[in-house]
Amino acid sequence: MPVFFRYLLFFFFSALTVFVQPATAAVSQDEQAAFQQAIAFDLAGKPREARGIYDSLLNSYMPMPDAAVPSAINLYALGRFAESMSAFKAIQGSANRRDAEYASLWVLLLTARNGGADLERKLAYMAEAMHFSDAANKHIADMFAKKISAVQLLKNIVLQNDVSFDPKKQDVVTQTVFFASSYLTWVLNDKALAKQMVDKTRHFFLFESLERPLME
Repeated sequence: MPVFFRYLLFFFFSALTVFVQPATAAVSQDEQAAFQQAIAFDLAGKPREARGIYDSLLNSYMPMPDAAVPSAINLYALGRFAESMSAFKAIQGSANRRDAEYASLWVLLLTARNGGADLERKLAYMAEAMHFSDAANKHIADMFAKKISAVQLLKNIVLQNDVSFDPKKQDVVTQTVFFASSYLTWVLNDKALAKQMVDKTRHFFLFESLERPLME
């Protein structure tokens, strides 16, 4: 199952379809509506408008668990990278295995963005120590572990997913391009190839994936 499908809600107007993990019974309708609005702001490339909503949802008397990952991504979109890293590291300890695995990929990405000496070796060591049950996540981790190149990773994912009319597969491709292009940019310092990868696959992106606005 694509990592991101559990966070997005269905909006039943026009052609827009947004997917999210079902809300718990403790979440009020007002909170759910606020969460939908925050997601909509992020998808529209307006992370500043979404920030206050996430803060409210996560700092309330009954924090909304579903908001944790989108909030951490939002911090990244705002350039608050240290806070995003802290948030994703906390999510790594989540009882929700899917959230924990996805957060691990972000920890790798943010480590890559921070740079430093012997970065490729450091990332490979980190990735090898992580465990993934989701196949798409595992493929991305293999790139950080230097078991597969970013280009080959993308080719494999596209070949395995007929993305024409399947939102779930489009979500997998969107996520893969985001992490692969980020690896090319921050680890291999090949911004030209990263841009080329994004430009050539943009038509495959799922509009409702929160990784999409980060590549625009």
